[in-house]
Amino acid sequence: MGMRKMIFLCTRKKGLSPAEYGQRILTNHVPLALAHHPTMQHYRVNLVERPRGEPLVPVDSIAELSFATNEDFRDRLYASDEGRRIVTADTNTFLGSAAAYETTEFVQKEPEVPDQPAGPSGRFKMIAILQRPEGQSREEFRRCWIEEHKPLALEHHQGLVKYVANIVDAQLSPSDFPIDGISELHFADAEAFRTQMYTHPESREIIAADTKRFIGKSCAWFVQEHHFR
Repeated sequence: MGMRKMIFLCTRKKGLSPAEYGQRILTNHVPLALAHHPTMQHYRVNLVERPRGEPLVPVDSIAELSFATNEDFRDRLYASDEGRRIVTADTNTFLGSAAAYETTEFVQKEPEVPDQPAGPSGRFKMIAILQRPEGQSREEFRRCWIEEHKPLALEHHQGLVKYVANIVDAQLSPSDFPIDGISELHFADAEAFRTQMYTHPESREIIAADTKRFIGKSCAWFVQEHHFR
């Protein structure tokens, strides 16, 4: 099994505005996370700008943390007990809740221009959470999405510049909202999403017909992505 990617669906603490919440994450929390999570190999913060349609769950930000092994996250997340205390105390100032998912990442399309090592990505990004249809096995969901849907997505989403599919392997808490997959679709900008989401007039129907085979319920958010490692 390759690198483990933890994805957190987060809500802000009651009383904080979206702007205050985002500022506390980017200005205060990120430097602490980078200093006290020595085994974290990649770190991305996605601040939600707005949902696309009716969301299944409330979300204000989505964090992506990648580690070489499960043990690096579960047993070696903090450099010290003092680091754990510092990060936890800071998190309590802005975080309302966080649902955590352990995933396997499949990069279905690499961007022609590599991601910047730090700072805003500058792209237009949409993140969606997926539930498989009732009665479908995890294996069939994975095959339909990762293997069979990929060529259709690349052919019929003309403006897509980066595409990542994350298969959920485990939920850290059984009480968290059940999810089977988390997709990340990147476009050059909002105009490219609006005008080049689909390649041909019939592309929308082709994609919709195929996704019905492996998506029971879904919802999505437009986000502002920031890279930090």
